[in-house]
Amino acid sequence: MKKVYLFGAGTAAYGVISYVGKENIIAVIDNKEKLQGDNILDVPIISFEKFLNENDDEEIVITAAICESIVEQLKKNKINNYSLAPLVTMGNIFNPEQILERCRNKEEIFVLGDDIVMRKFCDYMESNHKECMVNVLPREFGQMEVPENAELLIFGELLDEAEKKILEKYRSKKFVYDFKDNHRYNNLEKYNNLHKGEKCFIVGNGPSLRMSDLEIIQKSNICSFGFNLIYNIYEDTSWRASYIVIADYTVYRAYYDDFVRQASPKMFIKDFYSIEGTPRIDGVNYYPASAYRLYNDRQKFSSDITRNVNGAYTVMYDAIQIAIYMGFKEIYLIGADFSYSKDPVQDGNHVYDGKIKDRRKAVGEYYLDVSFNAFKKAREYADAHDIKIINTTRGGNLEIFERKNIDEVFEEIENSDM
Repeated sequence: MKKVYLFGAGTAAYGVISYVGKENIIAVIDNKEKLQGDNILDVPIISFEKFLNENDDEEIVITAAICESIVEQLKKNKINNYSLAPLVTMGNIFNPEQILERCRNKEEIFVLGDDIVMRKFCDYMESNHKECMVNVLPREFGQMEVPENAELLIFGELLDEAEKKILEKYRSKKFVYDFKDNHRYNNLEKYNNLHKGEKCFIVGNGPSLRMSDLEIIQKSNICSFGFNLIYNIYEDTSWRASYIVIADYTVYRAYYDDFVRQASPKMFIKDFYSIEGTPRIDGVNYYPASAYRLYNDRQKFSSDITRNVNGAYTVMYDAIQIAIYMGFKEIYLIGADFSYSKDPVQDGNHVYDGKIKDRRKAVGEYYLDVSFNAFKKAREYADAHDIKIINTTRGGNLEIFERKNIDEVFEEIENSDM
């Protein structure tokens, strides 16, 4: 396959490089000056200006999930040789070897989506299974007819509802295969309704979080969820999260050794594509996640974490879906400030800032509109299923859920236990 540039030095870039091979990537373009000159998996990160000076009309593959501004930037510079990469960071996506095992006895297959990942698959099939003819259908294939006995394979995200309807006729004939392993998470079924009817606290990492509040949660013996690097405050409190949720690959990669040391069945980690330097950790729970663009248009709430957990640029959304799957009926949010500064690594965003130096190489931006839109979906689901989600954060900017004073909540909990 021809070498390409990637645009966007975030989580998806790790996935694409791992899937197609670093030998096929010239460089990763990123507009963040502090990342330029660094690398992802030994692939250099360069500025857009450097690309303009050095490229020979090679294709740009956009790996950034929120990509509208990048598309505009390319159009402004009269660059039309670009495409979108599927968001191949999720661990339930089959690699070419696994796909070949499903197609080995086929003489002809049809693949939906002409993108960098499909090209990798086609190259692999050409080298390893020439007997099978691979036909690549463009995403906007409209009314294009596929033979009734065809095998139609889908990778990653569908674009819209109209396309889904077109595909339904193939699904009904059982000729459609997703390039995803939807059975590797059946072990999560044991958590379904494990805490049916109970209360829990979902503890965010916002700077408003008080150690005294955590002490009360610990004393109350109410189940609680913590996120990512919350363990950095453990020296200041006796509180320990009942469950830990890790949903950011840049955090997972930078602090991987810490998570290995803390590994336990109480840890839930978003399953990422197998990437160099971060093999799977034994003894933890990996959960599947949806990988899609157009977040606000396609945002959903998942009630079955064995199938998928929808992302929204905040680990708290993942945790709410996991908590509801576990059966919790009263969910209290605390430390959910959502008052981030523009720079994600600037002090003041997290309760543990000042205690650690951020080790992350590539740090994504905060997209609060995406997060808040997702929380609206969570509230809709909760209201429809008689579940209470109450925000007890001291201040902050999250106004989608019912607000309640944390001291009143603690008093109610104390009285209910008497």
